[in-house]
Amino acid sequence: MKRFLIIVLLFILPLACSAQNNKHKYSSQFYDCADFGGNPTSYDKETFIIANFAYGAKPSMSFGLTFGMMHRFGWFVSVMTGTEFHSFNTDGEFDRDETTSTMPFLYGDSKYSNTRLSLMVGGLMKIAKPLALKLGVGYGVNELCYEGPENTWFLDKKYSKRGLDVSLGLQCDIKKLVLSAEAVATDFDMLEGKFGIGFRF
Repeated sequence: MKRFLIIVLLFILPLACSAQNNKHKYSSQFYDCADFGGNPTSYDKETFIIANFAYGAKPSMSFGLTFGMMHRFGWFVSVMTGTEFHSFNTDGEFDRDETTSTMPFLYGDSKYSNTRLSLMVGGLMKIAKPLALKLGVGYGVNELCYEGPENTWFLDKKYSKRGLDVSLGLQCDIKKLVLSAEAVATDFDMLEGKFGIGFRF
């Protein structure tokens, strides 16, 4: 009887090992397919932080940070700001296409100021092993002012927008390094490029 049990165990053990190996093999193949050819750990949740610089042809410049978390899908929060905020306290506004003649300071060496603020939340989706598609929505201010006589400021309506900010771009992970490039539009009009570099941890 003991010999019979030993023979049965010796027969079952190789079959069990073979089944376990096949299970790992198929599991590995499944993860490889899900990971576009990489290993399954590449989609472990990781937090990232990015330092951003944005420039618009108006011209306008702003700086800020993006913070988020990435798995196969992810999320982010982005805050951008410029260094001048004159459009929040102006003495009037004008449309250069209609009333330029009443604004003689525009023809001189008038100082101008661009106010840029942006607060966004958004999502990410992996589209290839190193790349993720990035989409964001939020609130933005992108306004241009000119200095008039006696330290007055006037809003240029033609080059000023305040409202919905929308961004579309790509994020690339190279080991712990994160690179980002986006196109950002304020009120679907004022367009700028936004670039970032950061790290994952």
